[in-house]
Amino acid sequence: SQFDAIKTQKETAKATVNQLIAGLTSAKEQLNDTYIKAPISGIVSMRNFNLGDQTSPQMPVFIIVKMNQVKININIVENQVGIIKEGQTAHVHVNSYPKKVFEGKVSKVYPTLNPMTRTALTEIIVDNEDLKLKPGMYANVEIVTDTHENVLLVPKYAIIENTNLEYLGGELRNTKINVDKYLFIIEDNIANKVKIKTGIENSDFIEVTEGLRENDKVVTMGQYQLSDSSKVYIVNKGNK
Repeated sequence: SQFDAIKTQKETAKATVNQLIAGLTSAKEQLNDTYIKAPISGIVSMRNFNLGDQTSPQMPVFIIVKMNQVKININIVENQVGIIKEGQTAHVHVNSYPKKVFEGKVSKVYPTLNPMTRTALTEIIVDNEDLKLKPGMYANVEIVTDTHENVLLVPKYAIIENTNLEYLGGELRNTKINVDKYLFIIEDNIANKVKIKTGIENSDFIEVTEGLRENDKVVTMGQYQLSDSSKVYIVNKGNK
């Protein structure tokens, strides 16, 4: 009948519309696939393809890095594993900015040691909002493991070290290495060699816990040419 024919035409038209809608949806998806969207916000550090190049799933088109924070990997020696802990402050120096100290935190100390180097991998996280630190840079890192206040400090280069071997008896190899530390202190133009004991240190200074008093005059240059009780003359050179 005419009614059945019209009904069939309607169903056919509806199927055609659905097919066209599916085709449109597929075309939109294909169009969206032509846009590359990064899963993270950051900076493009490498571009591997240009417009018109054929890509492959194995090769990324871009490499994007997040640089508002950077991670620095260092290796700590075996005897430092017990004193370096997560959360400690780290001072980071890079050659590109010799006068700037970047402050970070120890974020992870790996629990195992490299059997070849006897070192443990340690991660430092540093805020990098000004983007001065770049991936691939080399850095020198100082980790603050302890803090002492109101102590006496001297430059590390002012200290003279004498190493001697102490025989403990028994077998000949039963020995111990002792390192004695000395400073030359000036009193009445006489350089007196004084044995000291030291505490914590950083890259430039070391704490003196015994053998030094406040306001003592310490020889920091030429001390290796002196002997105990040498007569000296203090010469001022400018503000040094």
